[in-house]
Amino acid sequence: MKQLITATIILCVVVLLTSCGSKSIDIFQYIDVEFSGIDTQGQAYVKYSDELENALITAAGYKDGDDPFQYLGVLLLIDAEISPNAGLTNGDKVTVKMKSNQKAFDTYKIKFTNMEKTFEVSGLIEAESIDLFSDMELVLEGASPFLRVTAKNRSQDEFLKTVQYTNDNNQNVAIGDTVTVKVSYSEAAATQRGYLVETTEKEFTIGNADEYVQKLADIDASTISRVLKEATDKMEAEFNRNASTIFYRASGNSSFVFNRLINPNAIEIGTPYPMAIYLLSLKSGERLDPNLKGSAVFVVFKTHGVSRNGSEAEIYTVVAIPNVIKNTDGTITVSYADSWLCNHYGLDEDTVYERNIKPFESKFNIDRIDIA
Repeated sequence: MKQLITATIILCVVVLLTSCGSKSIDIFQYIDVEFSGIDTQGQAYVKYSDELENALITAAGYKDGDDPFQYLGVLLLIDAEISPNAGLTNGDKVTVKMKSNQKAFDTYKIKFTNMEKTFEVSGLIEAESIDLFSDMELVLEGASPFLRVTAKNRSQDEFLKTVQYTNDNNQNVAIGDTVTVKVSYSEAAATQRGYLVETTEKEFTIGNADEYVQKLADIDASTISRVLKEATDKMEAEFNRNASTIFYRASGNSSFVFNRLINPNAIEIGTPYPMAIYLLSLKSGERLDPNLKGSAVFVVFKTHGVSRNGSEAEIYTVVAIPNVIKNTDGTITVSYADSWLCNHYGLDEDTVYERNIKPFESKFNIDRIDIA
């Protein structure tokens, strides 16, 4: 709906002398209309000539040699009503209607003629549509459903690079979610260049993105092999560092308590043998776990050992590796450097499951495959 804007000029002429003259004024000799903006979105403004005030004073009876300070107390009020005023296109017609405080003018026998005039809109800048989102990039960090989303301006264009973006949904975003991006920009700069901005808000659906692995079946064979190797290396390193304590805590047999650094042959340890892999993936609505992140693999090992007095034991241990992510290219990445040996050991898989993995059941979905 096109607006109706009233432009008002207040001209004060102060008169103490009465005038017996009579003067008719064509107000449009002193008034014009200016148009600004871009085509289809132009605006109209009344422009008053500098000579208008002099014309009114002269019509009120002022003559050369009169003391201008004698002209006091008369308020001449002129209103210009323009319709339509907004959303103008070159070639449109606008009508200006003049309204005056005729009673005040009647005192000085000033009459106005031609109180309405039509003008044709011209001079508006030819519009060029511009997409403010053309050089915007949604930067995704992390993995679904815990993506961090930021709208970035990548433009080298003199105008577009000044556009700023904000997005409402920027944390814990999942594939399939929508993100609304809004822009802020200089309307004056856009108008000056003749740009017609069609939209300042746009929705984007998150499509291809890294995501936390939800099922062991989604992990390829080569990644499984890498997981087993890295977990085995971690387990062997822990045995080399503290085998006697691990075997003692797992078996309860005190004959394993011996400082292996003093007597390397005190305990004979076999190669850790992987028995099963568990994948833990966060349930919907749960927050990112500070240690496991969105998903993690737990590898259960069985290892044979012989103590210094010949006692034998087969113990079970668990190595955890966090942050199992399926990348957009289909490859799987795992944070091998952040792996750790779980604190609880035992003589069977059920024991180490109960003590190391089951505590996560409330937050994580758990998937298992046998290695044997």
